[in-house]
Amino acid sequence: IDPAPYLAELEKAKAQLRVDEARLKLAADKVMRYTSLAEQDFISQLQYDELVTNVELAKATVDVDRSLIEAAQINLDYCYIRSPVDGKISYNEKDPGNLITANSEEALTSIRQMTPALVDFTISQKDFLKLQREHQNGQTIFVFNMLDTDGKEVKKEGVVYFIDNNFNLNSGSIHLRGTIENKDYSLWPGEFGKVQIILKTVKDAILVPIAAIQIGQKGPYVYVLQPDNTVSAKNVR
Repeated sequence: IDPAPYLAELEKAKAQLRVDEARLKLAADKVMRYTSLAEQDFISQLQYDELVTNVELAKATVDVDRSLIEAAQINLDYCYIRSPVDGKISYNEKDPGNLITANSEEALTSIRQMTPALVDFTISQKDFLKLQREHQNGQTIFVFNMLDTDGKEVKKEGVVYFIDNNFNLNSGSIHLRGTIENKDYSLWPGEFGKVQIILKTVKDAILVPIAAIQIGQKGPYVYVLQPDNTVSAKNVR
C-alpha cells in the first residue's frame, strides 16, 4: 500500500496538535493573569468563567488531536506487513505486481513459530495412571525427551505443560502437550518423532538392555556372567 497519503495525514494531524497546544498555552496564560483580577473584582465572574472554559475546551481539542494522530499512525502502519510472531515463512502465494483485494480470504503467506516448539503426543490410560501417581507424590513438572523416528537418539528435552481433561473414547489415550526450546531449528513443524516421558530419576540404579530381560515361570530373569565365564539365571524385579 502506498504510504504517502497516510503519511501526509499523520503530518497534518501532528501540525494541528502543535497549533492547538499553542492555543491551550495562551488560554492557560490568560487564566493565570486574570485570576488575581477576578479575585479583586476588576473583571466580572462571567468573563473569568469564559477564560476557564476556554482552557478546558483547548484541552479537549488537544486530546482529539492526539487521537487523530494515533488513528493516522495506525493507518500508516497498515501500509506495511509485519509478522506478529518470529518464525519461518512459507512460500509466498503472491508476487510483486499481483493485485491484492481487501478482506480476501486468500493468504499472502504463512508463518510458523519455530521456538519454542510445541510437541503434541498421547499416552495410554495405563501410563497416565503412572504419571498421576508421581503427581500425587509431589512431582508437578514432567520432563520428556524428543527422540528421532528410530527411537534411539535424544534430539531435544522438553517440559509437559498441558494434559487434556478427558480420554479419547476410541483409542483410550489422553492428549498431552509440551514445549521445547528450538533455537537451532533442529525440529521442524509437522515432523514426527517419539516421546519419552521421564517420570522420575532413580539414583545408582542398575540398568540392563530391555532385550536382556527374559520371562520365565517365576517371572522376569536375566543371565548373569560369572567369574569363570559361565552364566546363571537371576530373577529380577
